[in-house]
Amino acid sequence: MVHCYLASLAVFVYMCEPKFMPRRVLRAAFRAGVLVRLRHASLYSGSEFGFHAIGEMTGEMGKQFGVSVPPPQQVYACEAVPWKRQWILDNFTVAHVFGDASTMCEETSFCYRTNSHVPIPEADLLWYGFSCCG
Repeated sequence: MVHCYLASLAVFVYMCEPKFMPRRVLRAAFRAGVLVRLRHASLYSGSEFGFHAIGEMTGEMGKQFGVSVPPPQQVYACEAVPWKRQWILDNFTVAHVFGDASTMCEETSFCYRTNSHVPIPEADLLWYGFSCCG
């Protein structure tokens, strides 16, 4: 878990402020296999933008460093609006889709994909957003 968190942090530090994370450090980490698959989740993101963004970012990093970067894994989405939640269920392969963000700090929550209470998966990165209006 610590390696995964540190790896995720290193990748995002590089993407946001490259001067703080030299390319040679990340290249060495990629090649040594220290950087592992990033697990991410979303709360009320609506369009699941984070799913697309993280995929593009990790793909680009793989190209820049000339290494195979493990594809990110979305471990859950949480959406209170029923039609948005259904859209996520219909269009994404995320294993768990929850509906109540207030339960994300508990041990389990109701999953609309499995129609049962399941443990809340751990994530390295959490996307969140407000409902789009328009």
